[in-house]
Amino acid sequence: MSRSLNSTASSTVTTNKMQNSAPVGVSGAAPTLRDILALSHIFNGISSGAAVAIGFVVTAWYQHLPVDVISLLKAMVATMLVSSGGFIINDIVDIAIDRVNRPDRPLAAGQIPVSLAWTLYAAYNVVGVLLALTINLPSVIMVALVGLALMLYSV
Repeated sequence: MSRSLNSTASSTVTTNKMQNSAPVGVSGAAPTLRDILALSHIFNGISSGAAVAIGFVVTAWYQHLPVDVISLLKAMVATMLVSSGGFIINDIVDIAIDRVNRPDRPLAAGQIPVSLAWTLYAAYNVVGVLLALTINLPSVIMVALVGLALMLYSV
């Protein structure tokens, strides 16, 4: 009787694991939000967005223009996304080095699969450029150039 309960519980656990389609890292566990935010270098992205906000507001002040808060927020988020994408591709390219020098990083530690890192990199850049497209053409060009420069820097 005990044996059949254990085998039923075991098959239930196996079935539940197979139904969970979340990508898993080398560690075997699905990445946490904390891992993804660490991979994204979220605080650096926030700093980049803040720098854009300062430039945006100073330029508006200097040119005696009203501050379009919606465009300001879009520019900040687009910058944060593309900046985070740049950090991700750098972590992907430097994974072997990071396994030695920064083994605590989520990608180097195997907490996030490389395939998920590539997906996040692409998604961040596409969404960042699309968001810039809703502001104006110069914003799109700037965001796309920054994304390209960060990719070229990493490879």
